[in-house]
Amino acid sequence: MKALCMLIGLLFMQLEIAWSRPIVDSGNSGSTQKSRFIKNTIDAYILEFSNNDTVLNDIQYIIQKAFNDDIVNKNVKALTSLETSLEQDGGKDVNLNNYWIAYINCLKTIVAQQQKDSATAKASDEKGIKLLERNETKGAEDYALLALLRGLSFPFASAGEEMNIYYEIEHLLTNGLGLDKKNVRLQYVQAVLDFYTPSEYGGGYKAEKLLINAIEWPETNIDNPQLPTWGKEEAYDFLVQYYLRENKKESAKKYFKEGIFNFPNSTIILRHKASF
Repeated sequence: MKALCMLIGLLFMQLEIAWSRPIVDSGNSGSTQKSRFIKNTIDAYILEFSNNDTVLNDIQYIIQKAFNDDIVNKNVKALTSLETSLEQDGGKDVNLNNYWIAYINCLKTIVAQQQKDSATAKASDEKGIKLLERNETKGAEDYALLALLRGLSFPFASAGEEMNIYYEIEHLLTNGLGLDKKNVRLQYVQAVLDFYTPSEYGGGYKAEKLLINAIEWPETNIDNPQLPTWGKEEAYDFLVQYYLRENKKESAKKYFKEGIFNFPNSTIILRHKASF
């Protein structure tokens, strides 16, 4: 029981590493990179957000830039500013708008927790969960993000609530997979859950297959700039970790090289370079 209750805490720490990475354009660095980005100010983020022909076009990229700024500045000002903008004018699709505000709060939870601001982290996590629960018709993407947010809520759980959260995450993933078995983000979140579940509780047997699914299956959202595409880069990171943990260094090396080929500036994949 104690071992199982530790897994979400480990998940949370891993997600801090995996998601707290610089947003870098492939093939650019230094001053060239900086010149291509709008200056890192709150007003600049709002300007970029409002200048999209369609309000939610490229919203994941914009949110991640704000997230990167907040990681550097050790606050949640840029993300909160974008959140306010979405709340005021997030387009006609209420469910999709709720998704992206929930995604912002997922990242706010991570930033705040890194800064040991438990109050902000807990409030952000709860807000993200409530927004997604508000969507009467949930899609696979909603279930994937909701499962992730529930995982992030584990550090704030009261005594005895931990097992309920674990089973709720499993239920959310089951519902999502019932709608879209080949959703990259569902595969990724399910794999992370299995990766950190102790073997005595049946964990560690599905992670490899799920992570390979996540990196090999096509991203169906790639042609829609309003839909999420996160998950593949993170899956490469976990797949390398998995093979290193299992002492399968050649397999780890294979996916490290493949991951760097597909995400050449990924800090979460490059951090494994010393292992080879």
